[in-house]
Amino acid sequence: MIQKKKRAREKTPNQSFSAGFELISKVQTFSLKSQIDLAKSGSKEISINGAIRFLKLAFCFEFWDFYKLVHTKVINFLQVISIVHSIITILRMIHYIQLYVQFILYFHESPHMYQYGHIHTIL
Repeated sequence: MIQKKKRAREKTPNQSFSAGFELISKVQTFSLKSQIDLAKSGSKEISINGAIRFLKLAFCFEFWDFYKLVHTKVINFLQVISIVHSIITILRMIHYIQLYVQFILYFHESPHMYQYGHIHTIL
């Protein structure tokens, strides 16, 4: 008798998924921080790792409605992160090219460097 009551109180996977989906659907954007760090800071965001785990479970348990709804949100976030990462990489490359050009121009404009042979040791 006690076991029957205990089983009746346990959440079914469908209830757990609806609770998880409700949390994910209320979030506008995900965070790159861990869920523990977000909880410590009192933030109401969800980590992208948690959302991806939820997505994997929805796929494994074949909750296709949940999977489809969360999938687009997670993929959109990951695409934005990928674009931002690409832009940062390009900006770093531009910065390094500017430094290289400044380096070359400095040695090109200072003829005394050629007199003492410093250009050979530096390059």
